[in-house]
Amino acid sequence: MKASCPECGLSEPSADYQDLTSLLRSGASYEDVDSVTLHHEAVHLEKELTTLTSLLDETHRKHVKVKLALDSRNSLIRAHIRRLPRELLLEVFHHLQNESDSGLDSMRAPWICAHICSFWRDTCLSSPSLFATISIDNECSIYPVTHLVSEALRLAKNHPLTIKIHRRLRVNSSFEDLFDHLALSSEYWSHVDIKMVEGHNLLRLLQGPRPLSLRHMSLEVTSPFLRTDRLSSSPLEYFSHNGLLCDVPSTLRHLRYLSIRIMDSKEFWDVVDAAASLETFIVLNDHFKEETPASCDAEHRRVLFRPRLRYLEFRQAWIPFTLGSVTFPSLEEFWTVSKSSNWIGQQGNSTRGLDMITEAGVQRIVDLVHRSQCSLRSFTLNSPILIPKHGSILLPSLSSIEVTFNDKSSEAAFFTLMTDTINVVPNLRCLTIHDRIIRQLGNGMVPLCLLEDGFEAMVLSRQAGSTSCLQQLKVEVHQRFTNISPHSLYITGCRETYTVWQCKKDGIDAQLIYGGFDVMCKLRN
Repeated sequence: MKASCPECGLSEPSADYQDLTSLLRSGASYEDVDSVTLHHEAVHLEKELTTLTSLLDETHRKHVKVKLALDSRNSLIRAHIRRLPRELLLEVFHHLQNESDSGLDSMRAPWICAHICSFWRDTCLSSPSLFATISIDNECSIYPVTHLVSEALRLAKNHPLTIKIHRRLRVNSSFEDLFDHLALSSEYWSHVDIKMVEGHNLLRLLQGPRPLSLRHMSLEVTSPFLRTDRLSSSPLEYFSHNGLLCDVPSTLRHLRYLSIRIMDSKEFWDVVDAAASLETFIVLNDHFKEETPASCDAEHRRVLFRPRLRYLEFRQAWIPFTLGSVTFPSLEEFWTVSKSSNWIGQQGNSTRGLDMITEAGVQRIVDLVHRSQCSLRSFTLNSPILIPKHGSILLPSLSSIEVTFNDKSSEAAFFTLMTDTINVVPNLRCLTIHDRIIRQLGNGMVPLCLLEDGFEAMVLSRQAGSTSCLQQLKVEVHQRFTNISPHSLYITGCRETYTVWQCKKDGIDAQLIYGGFDVMCKLRN
């Protein structure tokens, strides 16, 4: 037998298996050919062929696997995100951090980004802004949070800090130690957002030897406010607190946003007088007191001109006297959100259960808008409006109106005014109507007329192709009788239901709310 192959170890056959022509030319006889040897050699070669075939298949599988791994590695190495500039990569990290803003968690951004590769790790750990937001909520456990807070403060270095503490559970002594640890960095705080129910008085975090540089402060706490001189020099631009004006821990001159409880007309005027840079002013509810002769006299104070105020909101029914002593030429949005009950009785006044703005208060609002000569874009009056007496509030610049009616004649006059006068609110895009009118029922059925005459004509005049094309329509008929199902609206063939349904078919975002249900959803189903 011939020598084996040095590469694979396989040997060539030892038998002479020349073809027949070569055999005849050689002069050999038939007896010289060993048939048995050739047969065994054929069997041997078949076995070797089988072995080589399986070896080839295994080699092919290994090649495919290695090729896939190589392609995957090359795609990762050549990925666009690995070639992003550091500044752009940081923007991606910040976006991920904002999406996962639910308390400190080592398995969320930015911490998890540091586990991807050395470049990402170096980028994360060398960027203080990524760790400048410290958020503690009810899901946070004290033990990992304490370590993460320490690491975040170390990595944030001297970068302005945003502190968010939202805990609705009782704070134990371990968390008090954590909060005291946070207080050591208070000189770097820029934004503070604290919501607490009970336990630790987080406002004592503001106590300390060094001045604060807060720009944004939002407080929703039950504990009393601890006044501190550390905030006297803070350039606060945003302040929101569920307390009183006397709790504001800073001067008002830099404020651009203020949400606070106001006690009387005098306090309202004092705020507008002191906060010359104010752009958004929200007056919270439930804390105003009866007007005194002194506060009533405030109506005759000098008129304040505040050209920066763009948004004014009253979350209460009380409208201050001193609204007549201010002017807001840049006012764009005006909201009044008074409280209302979920049920209005069958008997008695149609506004029973509604925390009403007085007619004099509504008139103060109308006078303010016209005196300011502003281009009001959005007007929400969650209290009955009288048309035509208050109809002058419907300015041409308005694109959004939300009004409430408890008077049939005012509602009908509103529909007529919005239909017949082409120049009334020509830019209107969003209209919300709250109907609180008590109507007599017959035979226990909902009447065919849910709104006053003119609703259908008004809507048709402001559909596609008109000069004022509505994009959003919401009609809320407040449930007056608990024994009537919302399904009765379309069972009785109410024409208002058909009108709103046609609007929805025409592409308008239309709703008809009755008893808390959107009748349009019922019709669609």
